[in-house]
Amino acid sequence: NIRLRALMPLFETAKMLMTQMDLDQLLRTIVDTAIRGTKSDRGSLMLIDEKREELRIAASSGLPPELISSSREKIGEGIAGWVAEKGFPLIISDGSELEPNLLQSMRDGGISSALCVPLIIKEKVIGVLNLSKTRREDKFTHSDQEMLSVLCGQAAIAIENARLYMRLEDSYLSTIIALSAAVEARDSYTVGHMHHISEYSTAIARVLGLGNEEISYIRIAGLLHDLGKIGIPDNILLKPGKLDKTEYDIMKSHPTVGVRIIESIESLKSSSVIIGSHQEQFNGEGYPKGLKGKDIPLGARIVAVADAFDAMTTTRPYRKAMSYKEAFEEIKRYSGTQFDPEVVRCFTKVLKDRGLIAEE
Repeated sequence: NIRLRALMPLFETAKMLMTQMDLDQLLRTIVDTAIRGTKSDRGSLMLIDEKREELRIAASSGLPPELISSSREKIGEGIAGWVAEKGFPLIISDGSELEPNLLQSMRDGGISSALCVPLIIKEKVIGVLNLSKTRREDKFTHSDQEMLSVLCGQAAIAIENARLYMRLEDSYLSTIIALSAAVEARDSYTVGHMHHISEYSTAIARVLGLGNEEISYIRIAGLLHDLGKIGIPDNILLKPGKLDKTEYDIMKSHPTVGVRIIESIESLKSSSVIIGSHQEQFNGEGYPKGLKGKDIPLGARIVAVADAFDAMTTTRPYRKAMSYKEAFEEIKRYSGTQFDPEVVRCFTKVLKDRGLIAEE
């Protein structure tokens, strides 16, 4: 009964692990749970790199940064390597029968007791969970080992599920990008447009000092911003002259259509918000919602500038391409009305740094 009560929180944690599809967050949760459950001082989760046949730290707590970045163990070498090769858990303390150099490395690291448990799925080891204690009187027990073995069994399944989910999302994203390219290919005048928008948008975001995660959302939104045009008939999309009101209303539906295509993909939700708003204008006169100023997502304000600039510098059936200087002057003219002035300022730096416009 005592052992069952100790395991109950672990089963609750295991259920939670199965719902976590963010691999990095999942790995951190596994390490934190293991440390709390065994009252350890340090912990790390190493995953096997099958190409190099070595273990690398994927998540940790309490370890110095230099150890995390440099830690590599070949399968069969070192403590974690031995556990990965044999597929058996291992408790190590000062009195353990172990190679002297391994015991010495433990002592040098201030470790009095260590517990290493393999993560196994379908009879295949995919990683090793390592825990350590620094207080000499505090040792790992066989109960700790049993509890960690249960956790690692569930963790291995959760990791495999998260990896499968990531592969599925990557495959779905590749399909969506292919669809977007197919839209672009319908119009020979806009070939390369989505890549240009993505590149300009990413550069603007960097000048603005945005984080890597947000830049990634903006990069993808740039690639997929016109995805909704897959639902626009050719007689409207490729019309060489000005669209009438009915045709223009149909064309204005493309941001909403694009959102509908990708909104069910969890990893693209932030990008879908940008796609749905990239035709909004800073003065509120855009579409589809008439958003104004800072109510327009920053990523959408960035893509709007990049989109307009590339459109003006591309030859279309109804007009010749503008020069970079002419297009930039148009962007500046509508700064504060159609475009966010701060985004325009950052885009100015991007163009100057690339030598596309002259320094003033």
